[in-house]
Formats: sequence, structure tokens, C-alpha cells
Amino acid sequence: SKDAEEEYLKAIGNINANVRVFSLEKIKFIEGKTGKNSYEKSEQSEFKKLKPQFFIEYNNKLQAFNHINDLIKIFPNKKEELKNYSKTNLSKFDNTADVTKLQKFLESLL
Repeated sequence: SKDAEEEYLKAIGNINANVRVFSLEKIKFIEGKTGKNSYEKSEQSEFKKLKPQFFIEYNNKLQAFNHINDLIKIFPNKKEELKNYSKTNLSKFDNTADVTKLQKFLESLL
């Protein structure tokens, strides 16, 4: 039995912005198992969506980010603003709504 993983890059938020944000979506196929006898359970095959990886495109560079410190490396001259943003918004960058909000904030800074 083989498990397979597919991934695709998806633009999120405002695609015409100066700071564009992308999500690398991953979906894993987990093959089911047939019980060998009446005591062993059978499991159905399933598709499982994994945690997305986010990327930011600015000045024609695509860079991954998971944490506010990653953004500070990308925008070092906006360090204080980014730290203040992270304190008030408590974003873990694990969903597209938070990342879209972040994109709007970055647009307002630049």
C-alpha cells in the first residue's frame, strides 16, 4: 500500500497587491486497509488536508514564512510595526483568513 501526497500553490487575498500571498496546499491520500480476518478492522481510504505552508511575494522574490520573525527578515525596516501587529493579532499563520488580514496590514505599511 502506498500513500501519495499532492501539493499546489494557491494565490490568496488580493492578487494585484504589491505584497502577494500564496498558500502551498498539501493533500495526502491514505490508502485503506482490508482486515485479514473477522477480528481485524478494515479501514477506508481517505484524503487528508495537511497544514498549508505560506509564502509572500515582494520585489519579485517568493519567500516562505511561518512566524512573525520570518516576516521581520523579509521587512527588516518594519520590525517594530510587525512586532506590534503580532501582539495585537496573535496570528499563528495557520489559516488563510489570518494571512489575508496580514497582507492588508503589510500593504498599509508599504
